[in-house]
Formats: sequence, C-alpha cells, structure tokens
Amino acid sequence: MKEKITPLHRIKLGVTLPELLRMRAIDISIAHYGYCNRDYLADLNSVSIATVSRDIKKYKELNDTVYYNRETKRIEKTSLFERIF
Repeated sequence: MKEKITPLHRIKLGVTLPELLRMRAIDISIAHYGYCNRDYLADLNSVSIATVSRDIKKYKELNDTVYYNRETKRIEKTSLFERIF
C-alpha cells in the first residue's frame, strides 16, 4: 500500500495548497465514480481547463493506478486503484 499524501507532503512534492486540494478532488472523484474528466473538475474548482490538465498530469505522476481513456476523454481507475489521499 502506498503512503497517503497529507498537506505536509505538499512541500516535498512542490505543489501549492490549492493544487493539493484539486488533486484530492481528483482522487475522491475517481474513487467514488471510477473516473473524472476535465470539464467536471474545472467547474467544481472554478479553474481553467489548462489548470485542471496540469493537476491531472501531477496526479498521474503520483498515482500509477489511473489512466487516460482517449475514447471517453477521462481519467479512469484500473482494477489496482488505490487512493493516495
């Protein structure tokens, strides 16, 4: 099992607190629904699509149990999915 990420880890990861909170929203969405997409996250966090894309990229670097489905244009969990927050 991977170590859970806490707000104190943000300094080591080089992310701001808002970035960390947005990545946590990604984690929760994937855990609950099995997927998330950019439009949903942009609306949820009131940020641009470009900002969400950067957050998703960082999240995927931290959690290798998700993948981008090009057909549905969303991030989906694998059968080995583990939450990191």
